[in-house]
Amino acid sequence: MLMYSAQQDQTTRYWAQAGARSRVALRSFVALRFAPFVCRPSFCVRCKARPRTQIGTIPQDVMVSRRDFVLAEKSGREKTLQGSPQMHICLPLRKLFFLACQVLVLLTTSYAQVPQYGHVFIVVEENHNYSSVVGTTAMPYLNGLIAKYGLATQYYANTHPSIGNYFMMTAGQIFTNNDGYVPPAGGLNIDNVVRQLLIHGKTWKSYAEGMPSPCYLGGSSGQYVRRHNPLAYFSDVVGSSVQCQNLVPFTHFPIDLGNNQFPDYSFIVPNLCNDAHDCSLTVADTWLKTNIAPLIASAGFQQNGLLIILFDESGGDNTNGGGRVVWVAVGPKVKAGYKSTSLYQHQSTLRLSMQALGITSGFPGTGATASQLGEFFGSTTAADIPPAALLTVSPQKGAVPLTVIADSSGSSDTDGSIVSRVIDFGDGTKARTVTASHTYTTAASYTVKLSVTDNLGLTSATTQNVRTHGKGHQAASSINPTTGATLTVTDSSGIFSASTSNATVSATVQTSGTPGVFFGLHETNAARHGWPSVGFGTFRTWNVYPAVSWSDINTAKGVYNWTALDNLLSLTQSHGVDLLYTFGRTPAWASSNPTGTCTNNPAGSCYPPANEQYWKDFITAVSTRYAGKIKYWELWNEPNASNFWTGTTAQLLTMARDAYQIIKAQDPNANVLGPAPQGTNAYKWMDAYLAAGGGAYADIIPFHGYVGFTSGVTNSPELIAPLVANMKSVMKNRGQGSKPLWDTEHGWGRDTNLPDQGQQAAWLARHAILSWSNGAARSIWYLWDGAGVGTLWDPVNGIHKAGRAYGEVYKWLVGSTLTTPCSMASDSTWTCFLTRPGGYQAEIMWNGSVTSAHTIASQYTQYYDLSGNKFPVPPSRSVMIGPAALLFQAGGS
Repeated sequence: MLMYSAQQDQTTRYWAQAGARSRVALRSFVALRFAPFVCRPSFCVRCKARPRTQIGTIPQDVMVSRRDFVLAEKSGREKTLQGSPQMHICLPLRKLFFLACQVLVLLTTSYAQVPQYGHVFIVVEENHNYSSVVGTTAMPYLNGLIAKYGLATQYYANTHPSIGNYFMMTAGQIFTNNDGYVPPAGGLNIDNVVRQLLIHGKTWKSYAEGMPSPCYLGGSSGQYVRRHNPLAYFSDVVGSSVQCQNLVPFTHFPIDLGNNQFPDYSFIVPNLCNDAHDCSLTVADTWLKTNIAPLIASAGFQQNGLLIILFDESGGDNTNGGGRVVWVAVGPKVKAGYKSTSLYQHQSTLRLSMQALGITSGFPGTGATASQLGEFFGSTTAADIPPAALLTVSPQKGAVPLTVIADSSGSSDTDGSIVSRVIDFGDGTKARTVTASHTYTTAASYTVKLSVTDNLGLTSATTQNVRTHGKGHQAASSINPTTGATLTVTDSSGIFSASTSNATVSATVQTSGTPGVFFGLHETNAARHGWPSVGFGTFRTWNVYPAVSWSDINTAKGVYNWTALDNLLSLTQSHGVDLLYTFGRTPAWASSNPTGTCTNNPAGSCYPPANEQYWKDFITAVSTRYAGKIKYWELWNEPNASNFWTGTTAQLLTMARDAYQIIKAQDPNANVLGPAPQGTNAYKWMDAYLAAGGGAYADIIPFHGYVGFTSGVTNSPELIAPLVANMKSVMKNRGQGSKPLWDTEHGWGRDTNLPDQGQQAAWLARHAILSWSNGAARSIWYLWDGAGVGTLWDPVNGIHKAGRAYGEVYKWLVGSTLTTPCSMASDSTWTCFLTRPGGYQAEIMWNGSVTSAHTIASQYTQYYDLSGNKFPVPPSRSVMIGPAALLFQAGGS
């Protein structure tokens, strides 16, 4: 169709589209530009065309003649032109005063063709504008691909919300904009990419993260949603038991990559977190780097693979229907660093995905007339990009012996993968792991160097400095130098020296304090909510998202998805926090009762495995992968609760024995925790378990310090004291008294049982302090970002009063030594005596029953509340003591 569009300047433009397929089988928009020119009647000029992006119509009174063209009258003032891209155009005399002619050349021979590939991969991300991705720090890996390969800078989604865009890129039409659409029983019978792939003898798969099983045609499941997996709607798939098997969980992707057995067409669907729908762009970028970078680096892809990474719709922009989004082409035949300014939409991606596989006809829906993306392809290739080395070392100064953690997990390679790394600690010690710890024993300055090498042999390096000094010494003497003797204290490094006379020297010296690992947290979604803003040293994996329980990792026999646990381990390592991995939730495929009810948990997950070998295989796989990386393993979650365990103690004991032996074989230094019972009767379950021999398979004894509720109100936190005492008594009686006792999960439970934030803060502080005083070695709160359960922080209001209290109690106890265990007086006032870092004497006080005035001991000069406020002790020495604990201190800050 030849078309015209008048411009408001000296030049009149004519736009045309070649209506018939040319010798190179291209259809393109072209422009004819006419300058002032006098033509004789029936004078014809030969014109060729140049690619353009707009469309108009040709005036009726412009005549076109050429032996290989046919004119046909159309409605209105348009005419249709059919034939080859070359043409004659003749202007009647009456138009000579107003129209201009300029001869241009139709450059169809320079319009690039789409090369043929063996494999096409499409990865779809979610709901972000172009401007929030390109050139920002949110997605460094994707921006690296953009720099090396091709970017469509004017690519627009077709509609809102998601589902219509997914149909456009696979069927060439917006069939529906209802995200809740449910297809007929036999599937949606419209032309689509699967139908055409099968017609042309091509193979396909859809890899959907979080999909419960192959050929799953149900609705949402966890973080999997059907509306992001369009191939699961079409009748060609739904109605075929054979084709339906090509709908597979993403866990099949690394297997097919390892075996080099990808189909011709792959549609890749990250889950709601990893596609940036629910989580941040940084999380999505990390997922791409973890899962897609190995694909790009593979020999098969580098030979004949094409990858398209695009966003389905913008985050609110409605331009051209769905807003401007990112579209990136990656592959060995993509022009290096190419940036297109042409307008494209999802139907062009549909067309390209078929053209790249050699299909030249049958494009579904608007794919048949979509602008083709051939401009992205050519013979140029980008220069190889060296990897980027990133190193953090913590701490970077301190007294010897100083243990530091070096972390290189932030290193990256935009066009391949890092294949080796060396961390040189500067004293002759080297490590070749992603993270490594090292202890310096000599006071000196050290340069820690990281060197990384990528799969192309390119290297990069970076350094960090560490300075150590000698131990400071605290004076300790039984001599009272009040007679005029001089006491001198000198640091072995020469940094500190002091002398004094007429001083009083205490014979009691603080030798150690409470470690930061005593405090632990659960967080459901660190990727989306960010790392907690309070201090803590232990992170437990239960109920995190993305989930990492047995059923979430071991999705089928012999099939493991390590991505979520890899990411979680890397995150905790980067913050210097211990990771406690908790086993639980039997996969349905391995369960002795796959459909059995497990309240608020997946069906079958609370039942023992049907075959003990399934359990042993998983233990072997996980402990082998994380040997030396995960130090703590907990053998089951709450076995005295039927929604987590319906088996017998004997069955669990057998599982514990197998797990203990396998984990220790992989890592003799690993610490194995027994199963963790919950509630005030936890000690009774533990007594029976230890009596059956369970202590032989546990280095640490765990429990969950929930104290329950009465008439909808959470019970007093002081009940943790007798629970700890009962647990320790059972341990002693069963010969396990020398082992550490950990409270690996606790909280007040539902927020509705303790709705007042001030009461929540007071409850948390007292529970933590009494756990510490009574001898629990670790205390792990459930949970930081809980939606209505033990909530310390939420995304709308930020940190709660209880969250601030957690941070303050951490400051009170870490580094402090308990001088006298907490005790309660006859008036229900609790007191705990401790020595703070720096040797300052301190006392914690509260009264859970009444608020009344107390006279504060004369040595205390200041006190702190649970919000971090500091107050001087008044001259009257009288301070009100109530449910919220206060810390009184003699000196310090």
